[in-house]
Amino acid sequence: MQDAGFEDTQMKELESALAALQPARAPQARDMLFFRAGRTQARRRALVWPGVSAVLLACLIVSLALRPAAVRPSERIVYLPAPAQAVQPGVPIKLEPLSPQDAELARRQGAYFKLRKALLEKGLDALPAASATGGAGGKSTRLCDWDLGDMDNDLSF
Repeated sequence: MQDAGFEDTQMKELESALAALQPARAPQARDMLFFRAGRTQARRRALVWPGVSAVLLACLIVSLALRPAAVRPSERIVYLPAPAQAVQPGVPIKLEPLSPQDAELARRQGAYFKLRKALLEKGLDALPAASATGGAGGKSTRLCDWDLGDMDNDLSF
């Protein structure tokens, strides 16, 4: 069924107009045409990155121009009170006697520090020899049982 809007004369005119048309010739350099089209597309894409970097550069310049000035620390002179008693070299200092608990603690710590000093200076050879039977007379040899000398007179650690 034909459409009522078209008459036979109009169809004949359209048919004769279409028959008068001739197809265009294929381009001789088809590969060159595709090459140029690709290059044009690449140029458009290549403009994106320089554009983005230009915008970022503009933002950097604006942020550097608008940043606040650096605060410089001010110099202050601070006076501290003098020490109550200056210690002079060669002058003996009077110390109060230690309580019995503090004296025992100092003796134990002194023994440790003396052993530590001997180990650092002489190595493992500074340790006393322990026998396989557990020491002299069958006793066990412990760190606090070793004879480390007179601790009251030699506290040079």
